[in-house]
Amino acid sequence: MAVKLAVGPSSTSLGVSLAQKLGIETIGVTCRHFPDGETYVRLEEAAKGDELILVQSLCSPQAENLMILNQMASAARGLGVRSIVAVVPYMAYSRQDRRFLLGEALTAELIARNLEACGVSRIFIVEPHSEESLSFFSVPCHPVLPAKDTAEFLRNRGDCVVVAPDEKRLPDAKDLATRLSVDFGWIEKSRDRATGSVTAKIGSVPRTSPVAVLFDDMISSGGTIVKAAELLRSAGFERIEAGCVHGLFAHEAEQKMTEAGVSFIFASDTIESKFTRYSVAQSVAESVKKEFP
Repeated sequence: MAVKLAVGPSSTSLGVSLAQKLGIETIGVTCRHFPDGETYVRLEEAAKGDELILVQSLCSPQAENLMILNQMASAARGLGVRSIVAVVPYMAYSRQDRRFLLGEALTAELIARNLEACGVSRIFIVEPHSEESLSFFSVPCHPVLPAKDTAEFLRNRGDCVVVAPDEKRLPDAKDLATRLSVDFGWIEKSRDRATGSVTAKIGSVPRTSPVAVLFDDMISSGGTIVKAAELLRSAGFERIEAGCVHGLFAHEAEQKMTEAGVSFIFASDTIESKFTRYSVAQSVAESVKKEFP
């Protein structure tokens, strides 16, 4: 029996790095589109009885990347692999982990049931949206928290104050600041769930450095970062940087953040883009090694 790794098309860089850190073989994956847009997936080398790790991020286009992961799992099951392990660097649809309004779909539960139905027997999710989103899995589900990777990247950028863009992210900002031996602060934010409008004010942000680093688990449209950056700029910070683990950067987020005073934007390789500045491969590898020593 061997442990092998299949790299999906949305995680090519991270998948290769992970295989190298784990010291395991990667198998070939063919992925292409039919003329009507449907996806075709074939796993080229897997032996009956192998443990197979699938690496595929569910970033945009989310539905297509989910379908590709489903097809990878189905193909693996058809080859008779012993078990199918999914490493999902970014788990789409997990923000809807409860019904906020009557009639809403519970998409976090839907994704869990979907992956299990395709044969996934264990899953690793990088920086999951919430504990609630993990609770829907009946198979072993492991959160991967890449704070060490983030801190390693920021350590080389010099002194700063780490700022949580809302109070919910304060524990993460405190942890990151502790790893960097710098101060931390936070922005108080409230959101109208019906309209989506956001209001914010400074909670507590020490001025022990001229550089403020706003850090969130995910940046989508950039609205939260924009409001926080404007507040920090008004408070007199000379330089404002913004980063996250999952960089979606939708709806002209880069332009809006830049106009708000953000001079540097960074993200990890859970979603591979021009904003990717560091990798979470080490944290994922350490989590996987606990299950496959």
